[in-house]
Amino acid sequence: MKINPPNVPSVPVSTLRSRDAAPKAGERSELRPERVEVSDAARFVERIREAVRKEEPIRTDEVERVRAAVQAGTYESSVDLDEMVNRLLGDL
Repeated sequence: MKINPPNVPSVPVSTLRSRDAAPKAGERSELRPERVEVSDAARFVERIREAVRKEEPIRTDEVERVRAAVQAGTYESSVDLDEMVNRLLGDL
């Protein structure tokens, strides 16, 4: 996985190596494995993206029906908001 900040072009790793890393004339080039560290924030973002990919599509007709009822002041729900918020936070 590769994450770049918005509007910043990616730079190939080969262009980031210093000239000192290149073999000198007559020397044998040894390939060294590259090391990549992924931050906790990047892991978190990937978990969120994966969860979103697995979600069912949004039912826009149902959203519009509930939105209209809320705006009209006629929407009633038996959902406990504290429980709902705790469940949402637990999923993260």
